[in-house]
Amino acid sequence: MWVQASKRPFADETQATEILSAQAEALVAAGCDEVVMACTEIPVALAGVEGEMRTKLVDATEALARACVRACKAEALTPSAALAA
Repeated sequence: MWVQASKRPFADETQATEILSAQAEALVAAGCDEVVMACTEIPVALAGVEGEMRTKLVDATEALARACVRACKAEALTPSAALAA
């Protein structure tokens, strides 16, 4: 429901933020340790979330980018990577 809500047109952007915030809070209240924002629109809509809830939100795109950078750095440090180039 909340992904569909983020994709439909709203009178103003605060509607999407309110719906998505409420759903994220409900997931945490139900026992989720983290809420993965696995759609590119969701981190934009929840950019203003602050406090403890902010620490529970995971931007999937950012997490993937960080993992790629870590993997590239680790590969660059291995001697075999220099020989393969």
